[in-house]
Amino acid sequence: LLENKEYARALAEYQTLDKLAGANNAGAEIFNFAEQVRAAGAWDYAEQAYQLILTNSSKSPYANPAMMGLAECYQQQGKHRLALEALENLISKAGTNVRNPWVLRAMLEQGDIQFTHLKDMAAAIAVYQKIYDTATEPNSKERLDAVFRLGDCHLALGEVAQAVNWYETARRLGGNRPGVGDKVKFALTRLEFYQGRFRNAKNMLEDIVAQPAKGNPEESMVNDALEMLLLIEANFADSAGALRSYAHAEFLNLKQNRRAAIDTLNGLIEKYPNAGILPQAMYNLGLLYSDEGQYSDAVATLQAVTEKHGESMVGDRALFRLAEIHADKMQDYPQAQKLFEKLLETYSNSLYLEEARRRVRSLSEKVRPM
Repeated sequence: LLENKEYARALAEYQTLDKLAGANNAGAEIFNFAEQVRAAGAWDYAEQAYQLILTNSSKSPYANPAMMGLAECYQQQGKHRLALEALENLISKAGTNVRNPWVLRAMLEQGDIQFTHLKDMAAAIAVYQKIYDTATEPNSKERLDAVFRLGDCHLALGEVAQAVNWYETARRLGGNRPGVGDKVKFALTRLEFYQGRFRNAKNMLEDIVAQPAKGNPEESMVNDALEMLLLIEANFADSAGALRSYAHAEFLNLKQNRRAAIDTLNGLIEKYPNAGILPQAMYNLGLLYSDEGQYSDAVATLQAVTEKHGESMVGDRALFRLAEIHADKMQDYPQAQKLFEKLLETYSNSLYLEEARRRVRSLSEKVRPM
């Protein structure tokens, strides 16, 4: 049933299996279902299953992971306030003891929602500061993550000196932990980039690439450093003015001044129509329009990227975001499906292939004739 995406029938069967499992395994089968449909991106059915566990098996060992799963489902559906409530319920249930790993995870998620989605820097800082002040292990990964985020929050507020202080605190706390030094270097390099000091940024990036830290590849900053290094090398000689405008727009967006960022990118496009960085600037402009709720402008801008600069580094990204806007913001499911299918046909090596396939499967359910 799951393979055929008959989720409602599958959930009913898993509920029956859960009842047969007995009290000692209460919630296990439904949690199994929830995890499978969550992985498939069927967020509404995953949400329903997690809610069943919390309603019928609140003392089950699966209750805490169900709360975390529920919060993720809410986030994926854009219900960020509900996600915060789910995480707060988990913290209350776990007893607010920061030694409890569930509490730390939930608090970090709360901070990330406030920072990334709600753009409430004061609320995010309060959460991260609490983790920093109360974490029992001073050099724990969670505390380090909170310290980096404190730097990011102050940077978003334009408080550069405070941001630098937090990044340097991360360097001190990280000690010899693999990757921390490079993460700090990259954070400081971004500041150089945003402020138009491209030669300094280039030297710092080359240092990260030349001597990559050992450790978890997923935490390596080498790919991020290479991407920024290529951006500088490809565009500094071509048009330093265009690159400076581009970097300034990124900093404005980081500081939550999207309107000024939009104006800056439009000015770049008008003043430097032949600059090498033009496709990336247009792509960023399309995303900013989408963030501002100007979906027709976003569609027009991203469509222009796919038509005029489809072979550029952002060609597949622009097509993917264009399809996302049609699906998630405009509810034009047939057009979204066509665009995701076009990505699969056009960009055989795209990093978005797997997600595009998943979206095509999901959208096929919505556009199927009744």
